[in-house]
Amino acid sequence: MSQNGAGITRIIACQVFKPALAHIGLTKRYPNVRVTYLPSNLHMRPRKLEVHLTRHVAVAKKKGERVICLYGDCFPGIEGICQQRGAAKVPGFHCYDILLGSEQFRELIEETAGTYFL
Repeated sequence: MSQNGAGITRIIACQVFKPALAHIGLTKRYPNVRVTYLPSNLHMRPRKLEVHLTRHVAVAKKKGERVICLYGDCFPGIEGICQQRGAAKVPGFHCYDILLGSEQFRELIEETAGTYFL
């Protein structure tokens, strides 16, 4: 394992988090944090999302980076895959659930029957 990433925390996140993380200036506040955004349309192809996430985790781990997965339960087995590969997964069922918070997410879903996020 290479140590060139020692001290670096890599967040692998859905693209939906980009505006929020940019707004709070995450990488400016924490210079040892790096964020890799994967396209949000990968949710439409869960197997492809799994392949991309797995590959990016492997690359980061090979560099010696600590990895945080900023995704909901976006494909079957995501928790196990993160655990097997030594990546921490942020808890949450949907990316928007994580982004908005459970209370606000639930209110939004209840406000408009049939609401679905892509």
